[in-house]
Amino acid sequence: LGLAYGATAPASAHLLIPRTPPGVMNLVLSLRQIGVPLGGVLAGLAMVPLTLAVGWREALLWQAIPVAALLLLIEIPRKRWDSGRDPGRVIVHRRLAAPLALLLESGAIRRLAFASFVYSGLQLCFISFMTVHLTSRAGLDLIAAGQSLAVYQVAGVVSRPIWGWLADRFLSARFLLAAQGVIMCAAAILAGRFAPEWPQALVLAVCAVAGATASGFTGIAYAEWARLGGARRTEATGLGAGMMFAGVMVMPSAFSVAIAASGEYAGAYAAAGLLAALSGLLLLGGGGPP
Repeated sequence: LGLAYGATAPASAHLLIPRTPPGVMNLVLSLRQIGVPLGGVLAGLAMVPLTLAVGWREALLWQAIPVAALLLLIEIPRKRWDSGRDPGRVIVHRRLAAPLALLLESGAIRRLAFASFVYSGLQLCFISFMTVHLTSRAGLDLIAAGQSLAVYQVAGVVSRPIWGWLADRFLSARFLLAAQGVIMCAAAILAGRFAPEWPQALVLAVCAVAGATASGFTGIAYAEWARLGGARRTEATGLGAGMMFAGVMVMPSAFSVAIAASGEYAGAYAAAGLLAALSGLLLLGGGGPP
């Protein structure tokens, strides 16, 4: 499953970027990223009643039906999409490590890699720990905690095309990514201080800001990976996806260890937030127009 999912970002970037006018690149890639949280929402809505009706194994099998239908539909344009492929190219080759060489060749890509790692890791820290934190420490019941997580997710969906539109019209993706790192740092520090005396409206506001930044950054990040990659944009977006998944794998585990060691959430959230702010500020260190 992981091998298959990892192919989606570079493959879709390879298809979309040559067909997208430069003036709407950030918006288009941000719209592409909406599919990720919306798919999660759809799965959540469909899988519960399906599981109750037919059992979890059968419910998983039912998911194969739309996937198979999509595979058949994609066959219609696939020959046109594959017009530039090289059938004689050897797949298993030392060139497989070529995307990693981009890290050695460009300081801007190294800074973006660090930010992608940290931002994605913090995104999953929010998702993984928000409900248990709000129920165990902030005194919310499970329904209110679930509503807070839903606000986080919805803010991530709604904000992605907005960030893309801003990056295309007014401010560069690099500047917006830097600003997102600072804002998500503030949201993380505040989230770490959730307590029973907090009004729910304030909790929801913090969750919305966290979702709009820690979840909303991915579209313009992929556009920036493609821009920095130039002619090697497919390799660059593949590297970007790898850095994001690495952050998803490492940071929530470290977050959990920090909570277990300290017995509280504030320090873990603050540390993750400060990493986000640092990586955002580093993005501005490469010079050039904002």
